Amino acid sequence: MTPDAALLRITVHDSSPRPPALRAYDFRRVGRHGLQQVARLCDQLHTIAPESGQQIVAHLCLCHPVGQASSPVAVHACSGRPLG
Repeated sequence: MTPDAALLRITVHDSSPRPPALRAYDFRRVGRHGLQQVARLCDQLHTIAPESGQQIVAHLCLCHPVGQASSPVAVHACSGRPLG
């Protein structure tokens, strides 16, 4: 998390050399929906390929900390759109 609590950065490591791939949504499929859900929630999603495996990095912008929004309506920290 950044010091101002506006951005949550999540990094996971995977030993597979194959890059992650978004699959078409299939309500009949059991499992393998995690990347799709993360991609929908996050503002950025990218892969870093170290010497072995890969790191998947997701950035999730959070609302402005209390007292820092310019209006009484909570807004999305990155887009400025109202929340809710």
